[in-house]
Amino acid sequence: MSTDTSADNAVSTEIAQGDSTGSAVRPRQRTAAGVFSGSVLPPLVLGAFVIAGWYGISYGLLDERRRFLLKPPHEVLAQGFLDWPTFSEMLSGLWSSTQVAMIGLVISIAIGFLFATIMSQAKTIERAVFPFMVTLQAIPILAIVPLISFWWGTGQRSRIIVCVIISLFPIIVNTLSVCNRQSAVCTTSSPSIMPAASRASESSCSRRRYRPSSPGFVSRLGCR
Repeated sequence: MSTDTSADNAVSTEIAQGDSTGSAVRPRQRTAAGVFSGSVLPPLVLGAFVIAGWYGISYGLLDERRRFLLKPPHEVLAQGFLDWPTFSEMLSGLWSSTQVAMIGLVISIAIGFLFATIMSQAKTIERAVFPFMVTLQAIPILAIVPLISFWWGTGQRSRIIVCVIISLFPIIVNTLSVCNRQSAVCTTSSPSIMPAASRASESSCSRRRYRPSSPGFVSRLGCR
């Protein structure tokens, strides 16, 4: 009897494990289907509605003489992407814009890291510089574009200056916040260290404040 009881218990255990395994696999299958229906399907449906509305406006609301205002999608695809002369002009313009954006971003990163590091070391400099940075960010860029074009022309230099003005404020703000956070961590962790090592810890913290390239700095630097 004991042998039969143990065999029945083993069979019931295997059945329970099989049920638990099946129940563990089923949610994964449902999760994959849920990801498709929740993440992939809605953009496809919305895109289909947008294209259908586009065709409706082009052929339903606009007559043939005014159809140039909103050409149907297949004509846009044929003339904009399948026609090589037009597409080559688009690629050349994209490359020019990419160059301007990358040069402006590199200049903004260099200036922003320098200003943020200096401002993190002296609160007086931060209070003196920060209002002007906020003012520069608050001014609409379209309001000063005529002045920039008057001073530096309408070439690539003016476009780079516009990119620098747009991207400088977020880089300074985020870099300054990370510098202040590291300084706060060093300040709060100093009392827990032994008194004999407190001066070494403070000097190490002060050195870390001067190095934005210290480990973990760039990884925690993000756009907000």
